Amino acid sequence: MMKKGFFIGVCFLLNFCTFSFQLPEKLEGLWEGKDRYVFLESSDSEQNENDNPYSADTCEIVIVLKEYYGWYYDRAAESQAHSLEEERIANAATHKEAEHIKIVKIDSLINQPQDNTFELPEDCAWELKFNFSKYQQNRIPLCVIDDNMYLKFYVKQAQWDEDRKIITSQNGQWLGNADSRGITLDSQLQIQNIGLLLVDQALLFDIRYWFSDMDFYDGLVKLRYNDKEYMLPKVISSCGQNYTCVSSFRSKKIRNVVEPFSFDAEKWVYNKDMTVMAVNEEAYLRKLADKNTFSDLMLLVKAANARRKPDPPPLFDDKELDWHWELIDYLEKDNNIIKEVRERQRKFGPRGKDFNE
Repeated sequence: MMKKGFFIGVCFLLNFCTFSFQLPEKLEGLWEGKDRYVFLESSDSEQNENDNPYSADTCEIVIVLKEYYGWYYDRAAESQAHSLEEERIANAATHKEAEHIKIVKIDSLINQPQDNTFELPEDCAWELKFNFSKYQQNRIPLCVIDDNMYLKFYVKQAQWDEDRKIITSQNGQWLGNADSRGITLDSQLQIQNIGLLLVDQALLFDIRYWFSDMDFYDGLVKLRYNDKEYMLPKVISSCGQNYTCVSSFRSKKIRNVVEPFSFDAEKWVYNKDMTVMAVNEEAYLRKLADKNTFSDLMLLVKAANARRKPDPPPLFDDKELDWHWELIDYLEKDNNIIKEVRERQRKFGPRGKDFNE
């Protein structure tokens, strides 16, 4: 009986876990970009009881594309539960069936200390694994800073002082990530090069790492510049792929080293702990603070799709035309064939000339 009860308890826990997938709080909500809305929410058991749109440990995302130069909002991707909640309208822009894109895994890119007596760094950078179909998957790195989502960013290994508080400094090694086109409807090719930034006061070293089939290991290589030496990793990993800056496993020389640049802090934005820095440009997506539900998104879609684009201007200006009817009558004078035609025309209705008289 004890074994049977234990087995039933395990099955219950597994079943419970299947129906839940928790997103980081910073990722949840409605996001807007130039060409799309993205809605992210954690799955829960209540949603699954209705239609079971989630497989084990997954949640589906909602993507609305701003098509026709932003004049029409296409509900391109959403779960079946959302399609039942709000009726879809099939037309030339919106397909009858939505795409189903699932987040199956989320890995934090911020290294957390094993000892909980240390101050914990802010968790604001992740690697999301998407399933587009049985054979199509993608990993997308992204970070969130001040409710803005960035795709081009670097993560620093957190440092602590003697009081076990995080040292907020621009100096150090910043690991790059595989850039992507963002949260899209299709899978993307893995990029071949990523960077590692080394910041030392006013100097910025940009070290190129290229795609490699080399196994990951914790080997280091020296970078010498003037009278200083820096130890950099031989291999770094991003989106399940390894990248290296050396020609072989035994190599001790970094390839393709360029002269350092002048570091300009204004070109970057940081999280509060300065463990993540993103290129200071327009964010990929921004969170809408006052709208955080699927219903809010549908209100935006309906309002946008109710608009009517103004008619284009006429090709020709509206002018009073002079048809020179006197000249036409003179040319038609004494022409029997034209007289017969005009006689038939009178039986059908007035001519343009008659309207001008």
